[in-house]
Amino acid sequence: MAWMDRHGGDLPSPRADVDAEERTNYFWLREACTMAKRNKLVPDKLRQLLSVPCIAQRLEASTWDDNCRALRAWVERNPGQEPKPNGSETEKHLFAWLMKSRAKHRKGE
Repeated sequence: MAWMDRHGGDLPSPRADVDAEERTNYFWLREACTMAKRNKLVPDKLRQLLSVPCIAQRLEASTWDDNCRALRAWVERNPGQEPKPNGSETEKHLFAWLMKSRAKHRKGE
């Protein structure tokens, strides 16, 4: 994505304090990832999406076991810490997965 190249590889944000281009790119990327997870992207578009390393990681590490392994490895590299929402892309992904998992557990799911 050209936007990410211009912003040091950062993913676009949905925050209210960012410009319209960044928010537009965020919502486009979110929709593209949703379509990829549902196998609704044509192969060429999926290949392009997967060429972005942090996106490929998010789409490919979708099973419970994969996420548990990634979390375990992260905790081993960061003893005594939990992933935070403002860290690396991997840390952000693990933070979001952990929060969703905790919420589901509280609901008995």
